[in-house]
Amino acid sequence: MAKQISFFLSLYRMRRHSASPIEAARWAFDPCRQNHETNTSAAHLQVLIRKHQKLGPDPFTQEEVEHLLTKFGSDRGRDFYEFSFFSGMRPSEMLALKWTNVDLRAGSELVDATLTRGKMKGTKISAAREIELTSRTLRVLEHQRKLTQLAGGVVFVGD
Repeated sequence: MAKQISFFLSLYRMRRHSASPIEAARWAFDPCRQNHETNTSAAHLQVLIRKHQKLGPDPFTQEEVEHLLTKFGSDRGRDFYEFSFFSGMRPSEMLALKWTNVDLRAGSELVDATLTRGKMKGTKISAAREIELTSRTLRVLEHQRKLTQLAGGVVFVGD
């Protein structure tokens, strides 16, 4: 663990002092250099490491989701966000979701496009993927089917 921390501190110093990656690697793996990083306190190491870490996800609880869903005035808004909470899709993927990619009998959907700034594009990972639908997302799609399937090819259509 101490060697890993030492290595990351070395990379931190490399970025701070604009050393080349080769110089930083030599410095980090040089067995003759003095290992002064391991003499620092654990609290100091935590501050340096935490400075560059991103916060982890903080998802809503089930009670918070249910409370939020009761606050929508329109069925379309509630359907969109309920589908969002329980499908795990990105908003741009949901906006580009077409009825031709939804298989209600099999309970799955194919995600192969996004709608970003009014333009259809490929997905973020540039590969189509199939998502298994939960009973809750299937119920939302059944409700949306009555509203939007005949109106056009997209599942979630704005008013």
